[in-house]
Amino acid sequence: MIRWVLTSIALVLTLTVGGWGQVQAPVEPAFGGKLTIGVYTGQSFNMNPFRINSPFEQQILHLIYGRGLISSYKEATGVALRIERVRERDETRQDRFWRIRIRQGITFQNGTKLTNGDVGFTLLLLKKFGGAILNRPLDFSDIGDITLRGDSEVIIELTAPDNAFDKRLIDLPVLSESYYAEALSDGHEVFFEKRAMGMGPYELERKSEFTWEFRYNSSYFAGRPYLDDVVVRFFQNEQSMINALANEEVDFVQLDDRETAESLHNLMDDKLAFFKMPRRFQKVYVLLFNLRKKPLSSVAVRRALSMAVDRTGLVRKHATEIGQVANTLVGPSDDQYQKELYESTYNPLASLDILEQNGWRSASDVRILSKLGQQLSFQVFFNRFSKFEEKIVRSIKTNLAEIGVDARPTPLPINQQQRVLERGDYSAMLYAYEYDINYPFQAYANFYSDILGADRNPPNYQHTYLSPLFEWARDDRARREKIPERFQVFTQPDVPALFLFFDEQILVGVSRRFYGNRETFKQDKLDYYRLTPIEFWYVPKGLQR
Repeated sequence: MIRWVLTSIALVLTLTVGGWGQVQAPVEPAFGGKLTIGVYTGQSFNMNPFRINSPFEQQILHLIYGRGLISSYKEATGVALRIERVRERDETRQDRFWRIRIRQGITFQNGTKLTNGDVGFTLLLLKKFGGAILNRPLDFSDIGDITLRGDSEVIIELTAPDNAFDKRLIDLPVLSESYYAEALSDGHEVFFEKRAMGMGPYELERKSEFTWEFRYNSSYFAGRPYLDDVVVRFFQNEQSMINALANEEVDFVQLDDRETAESLHNLMDDKLAFFKMPRRFQKVYVLLFNLRKKPLSSVAVRRALSMAVDRTGLVRKHATEIGQVANTLVGPSDDQYQKELYESTYNPLASLDILEQNGWRSASDVRILSKLGQQLSFQVFFNRFSKFEEKIVRSIKTNLAEIGVDARPTPLPINQQQRVLERGDYSAMLYAYEYDINYPFQAYANFYSDILGADRNPPNYQHTYLSPLFEWARDDRARREKIPERFQVFTQPDVPALFLFFDEQILVGVSRRFYGNRETFKQDKLDYYRLTPIEFWYVPKGLQR
């Protein structure tokens, strides 16, 4: 069942760690100051608002392009457009016609005025070239005619009724037709060729390999942002980012590891506030298997490994209060979850029985199981500079060692992960998959084709029935709705990957100089927090640097 999430990073989360995220006393908002965001990643980021690969990219691109056609932030004041159905007497025409109304007096960052022509241009661009935000497809091929009325209205006629057409426009920015005119011929290449420009609260001032610098947009239609500057600093490893935070060179970070957050909290409680917030998108950790390499090419081995890893223990030890055990891409509370498939629990003795029944034996002087001269040994790749991932993999190693399996933790630079995955140059890999669960068909399709490697040449994992089913379902809504169930039923016996746990909450550290960055309220004696958009953050005059 699709669950439309209309709030952005402003969703709420219970805090259960004493002392974290104490409420700041209200002070007078003031203009000025700079926010420096620390980002730990080796991945490349781009300035294409229609090809977004991570939640962070979307968050930063919002600074440039604004919230677009419809905002996912429910309390936002900076909404430039309003979309509504055009009511028709003829029932056959209902939900085929939609109207977009534009606020007057809005300008882009280069000074040009926003018109309905810009909206029409953006819709034509999306119709022609599409795009994606994580697994959410930007498919507007069903747009028929686009009619401009006056200078503030756009009438859209769809080729078929869609009563949720407005939801497809959430967070999509409007582009300036005069600035991005060549996009209609060049497509997405234009975002690599031109400096990013929109109507958001901050303008891109400078961009280098490790630093992006933004300056406030004085003509922002929702009001001048409080902070003068926002700087994004990219770090190649987690420790250097943490050092920068401890040295007050960085004001805001998101952390993976609870232990690291707690240590920083104890060290810098007077300077840094820490709190948790739910992820807007789903994030699940999985252990991927290469089915083209021995010994993981054996389904018996993979089944045995799945029973030998204590996933509940992993969550309790490394992700307590921020995650839960995962069996597939949806959790137990989802209507599509096939509970009857996942009754098997952690059982190392049963795992060892499976291996012994399939010929794996332990020599008297060696604990590692072997079969026909081959040891049950393989590498497990993980993010080289992530302490959190290293802890997870080492716990898996310990679990598997108990049954005579040698899983060797092997660090891999994160910027090489995708290339190694695509080439099949791995035996096993810890992988964090992020997706929008409001689009379950696309979440499963991307996971099957790209992550499990069904569409690689040669493929890693393919299922006789799943591959054609995905093809048939692309243009058939009824079949799309069956995909989550079928995926679970067909893949569960094959174990092409071992789902580990959902990482449901983000750990945030922010300098106590900043106010307005979160809202709080009490319910049942518990504190709840949510993170507000950056244009609402401010630093009191006396604390500005």
